Amino acid sequence: DRVTIRRGDALALPFEPESFDLVWTQHAQMNIVDKATWYREARRMLKPGGTFAQWDVAAGSVEPIHFPVPWADNAAISHLATPDELRRHGEAAGFQVELWQDRSQDAVAFFERLATAPAGGPPSPLGLQLVVPELATKAANMRHNLREDRVRLILGVLRAT
Repeated sequence: DRVTIRRGDALALPFEPESFDLVWTQHAQMNIVDKATWYREARRMLKPGGTFAQWDVAAGSVEPIHFPVPWADNAAISHLATPDELRRHGEAAGFQVELWQDRSQDAVAFFERLATAPAGGPPSPLGLQLVVPELATKAANMRHNLREDRVRLILGVLRAT
């Protein structure tokens, strides 16, 4: 009774302006072409002074990326932007950047642990395999992409002005 799930388009959310104190996204914008509208819509949802927190994959300095990856089996639905481009879209939409960190090295360590996890026991029933088919292949490609600076992981906290 405390949670309501609503389905909607990330570029035209079904909420009144300034409905929320916090908007949080995790690995979402990689499949969205129109980044400017995506950030504007996040800003529209927030009350003045509200927080937009994002944990997202961005383009690195080397192209192309190795597919499949967790968000896309091929390039047709992968729409990466550089960290600087994402930050500029956020600022243009009316956000002040409070925190902007490249956490790619942490992600490399995570994918290394995932790749070297001991086999033999049953996988956790609540693992990533629930939402990421072909997890082993996609995780290996993600690890290669991170190591080769083809992708980066960005943690951002932005304040609605």
